[in-house]
Amino acid sequence: MSTAGGKTINTDADEANQMAGSLAFADSEKTISSGAITPTRTYHTVDTESDAGSDFLDTMATGSVSDGAIVILAANNASRTVVIRHEQTAGAGDFHLAGGQNYTMDDAIKRIVLQRDGADWYEVSRQQGSQVVQVVNNTDSAVATGTTVTVDDDTIPQNDEGIEFLTQAITPINTANILLIEVVVNMANSNGGNVHAALFQDTTANALAAISHRAPTVDVPYTLAFNHYMAAGTTSETTFKVRGGWAAAGTTTLNGVSGSRKLGGVMASSITITELAPSS
Repeated sequence: MSTAGGKTINTDADEANQMAGSLAFADSEKTISSGAITPTRTYHTVDTESDAGSDFLDTMATGSVSDGAIVILAANNASRTVVIRHEQTAGAGDFHLAGGQNYTMDDAIKRIVLQRDGADWYEVSRQQGSQVVQVVNNTDSAVATGTTVTVDDDTIPQNDEGIEFLTQAITPINTANILLIEVVVNMANSNGGNVHAALFQDTTANALAAISHRAPTVDVPYTLAFNHYMAAGTTSETTFKVRGGWAAAGTTTLNGVSGSRKLGGVMASSITITELAPSS
């Protein structure tokens, strides 16, 4: 085989080849269609179907290239995210990725190298670093009220204290992944005193994390925000819950004051859960 630059490569089996100069792979764009692409050369950039903000790449055809072929994939557009999913159903052009971790291509410099082995693709290498696997969010601008107090002492908040204002479920991809949970709550109360917000998981009584603030003024909204990192620990669906309330008796209002909404619905409370594949 002669390259465009005049370099000759012997493609006979078991031949040792030596080249001077460089070997470059021209890229070709592939657009995801129903979760799949068909490779036709060594280097492809991948774009989302219909230019969606994000898309999953579940399979890559194998019949269009030889067994043992190397394919390099990169994101086509830095503003659109392509997530290559770890094996879904073996033997159908699926991806077998290192550590069972999906690979997120959310900027134009990220690359993953794959090799065809029979009916599937196996990861050779990837650009390392923490990868965002998925993000789920519950943003609530509606008014909610309750009267259950939170205990103001040196004990871990319990799941029967305060009012459950927010919930969000997530099904982690890998038990070793990290969950970053970000909480923002806007609350007011008909009495002054200390206000608390706490994060709970499923039916576990003890809070995972909590925050406290001195809020002496009656019927004035206060914003409490905190983050919590933890290992996913499961690949089953798990639900996180945010409870909040005052230590003193009275009515607590979410996203408003005295049971009424404030700021026309643009003042919102939220819980956002980001699953991260750890650096390797």
